[in-house]
Amino acid sequence: MPEATGAPAPGIRWLPASGLIVSRAAGVYWEAVRVSSSDAQQALQAARPPQNWNGPVIANDYTNAWTFLLARGPKTRWDVPGSRILRHGTRVGIPPAAARCGPDTHWAFPPQGPHLPSLTELRRLLTSASDHPRRQS
Repeated sequence: MPEATGAPAPGIRWLPASGLIVSRAAGVYWEAVRVSSSDAQQALQAARPPQNWNGPVIANDYTNAWTFLLARGPKTRWDVPGSRILRHGTRVGIPPAAARCGPDTHWAFPPQGPHLPSLTELRRLLTSASDHPRRQS
């Protein structure tokens, strides 16, 4: 799995101020797209280079789901297999900036600044990964 580099950006108001996971509603600060952890990892590994993804991704190894946080924008049709846009108001557990590993909610890619990728960028990432065959373990 590619590793994100750098420390999370300070001053992002939706990040928890404490060391605890907080619940935030999708649609307030960002759109959220949930993807299986295996599909998310495949997509991020297929990116050229792997560090090309520049948006925050929350991993939860307990649920085997990763959540991509994206710029708010107009509603769009979402038809990427294995993923879904979370409805506005759906609660998302936001880990503290320092949470980088563990079996529960943590950052696979922490936020690096105020810019969030668009739904179009995530669609491109996920659909280009489906063009690459899966590796067999």
